[in-house]
Amino acid sequence: MNINNTVALITGAGKGLGRSIVETLLDKGATVVAVDYDESALKEITAHEKLTVIAADLLKEEFFAETLPGLFKQFKFNVLVNNAGILHNKPLVSFGKTGFSKISNDEWDLVLNINLKVPVMLAREVVENMIKTRSKGVIINISSISAQGNIGQSAYSASKAGIESFTKVIAKELGAWGIRAACLAPGYMNTPSTHTVMNEETLNNIVKSVPLRRLGKTDEVANGICFIIENDFFNGKVLSIDGGLTI
Repeated sequence: MNINNTVALITGAGKGLGRSIVETLLDKGATVVAVDYDESALKEITAHEKLTVIAADLLKEEFFAETLPGLFKQFKFNVLVNNAGILHNKPLVSFGKTGFSKISNDEWDLVLNINLKVPVMLAREVVENMIKTRSKGVIINISSISAQGNIGQSAYSASKAGIESFTKVIAKELGAWGIRAACLAPGYMNTPSTHTVMNEETLNNIVKSVPLRRLGKTDEVANGICFIIENDFFNGKVLSIDGGLTI
């Protein structure tokens, strides 16, 4: 699929990896609808004639009941990038000086809702619209190396393993319609969110375990998104861009 002819819906688009994906696709000629709950972050994306920004909370019913149907009237999407997500670090059960600490129901629900339920619901609606408009296209879900299971990330790892399994299922279901599905699993990225949730000692240890001895760059992942869009025979697989960490 030629990126110049694509119309892409990208979630979590306001900063970090999401913004890099938006800017890369725009540079290659795509029409992009960028969605993020953070309106101020969206305003920082460089204005472009092919860019539309939408400030919305994907956990709110209004987005699916009102905003998304409105977008379908304006745009004929053939690319969906489910990038919105939340990184969560907490063991299932831990024991310290104050006693036992357990991951709460609310924490678990929030991570699974944002990282798995929302992408599934978005894919469902976008795919239906693709079929109705007879559009071939691709659903790209952002996974993580944590899908393999990371200590202290029970909810996060479960959500990413779930999104990979979901991607494989819909790749099998939708191929006959000319609709592909794929995952991209980044390694540790040099983004503000990474530095927020991890201290420098932890990051230094991670860098030492990466064969390339560095964190990833967001544009390297964004170029991976471009590869998936352009290669019409890439389907149902996980593209890992992690510097060799999971070899």
